[in-house]
Amino acid sequence: MRWISDLSDDGIYTTSWSPSAVAIAPDGTVAAGVHGTSGPDVQLFTPGNSTAFTAWDFPPPSDYATTSLESAGLAWTPDGSRIFAVTEDSNSSSLTLRVLNHPQVATTVTVQAPASSPRNQNLTLTGKLKAPVGFGAGSTVDIWRLDDPTAGEGTLIGSAPVAADGTFSYTDRPRAKGDVQYTVQYYGDARHAYAYGTLTVNITSD
Repeated sequence: MRWISDLSDDGIYTTSWSPSAVAIAPDGTVAAGVHGTSGPDVQLFTPGNSTAFTAWDFPPPSDYATTSLESAGLAWTPDGSRIFAVTEDSNSSSLTLRVLNHPQVATTVTVQAPASSPRNQNLTLTGKLKAPVGFGAGSTVDIWRLDDPTAGEGTLIGSAPVAADGTFSYTDRPRAKGDVQYTVQYYGDARHAYAYGTLTVNITSD
């Protein structure tokens, strides 16, 4: 539950005229809908961001009819993977339940570590996942190490949990001297696309 200190605006999400429905996903993603034909019928916004990152426009059933979102006609599934939208056909006044799958959004992985580190000493990798949509509890990244960047695919050495803000860290203890390449992989989910990041650290003598 979120408490507010007063009734001042906490953000503005810009749609076309005649807004008619709003629904908020468990991670805070805002679905806003309008009852009109001048713009997208449903748009998605990240919390606090007034620019939509995706939208749907329902096609009319014919040249002389319109499809409009019903008032309060939006609802999220409990896991935030889909949106239910109730629309009306102006010709028949019939109602239709539409299921909108939350699109996968582009995701990036950044990784940082010292440029060099002594052999047989702890080496900490830090990084961050970035996407228009937040990351849920239980998200992880896999860490691969390649002791010879010119050959092979490397070895999976572990995984790290991803915090709500997308940050992660992992500590390794490399034994081989020379350039060692680390790859951090995020395999994605229903809302995030696959992404990875790499870096190379020079491992020196003890």
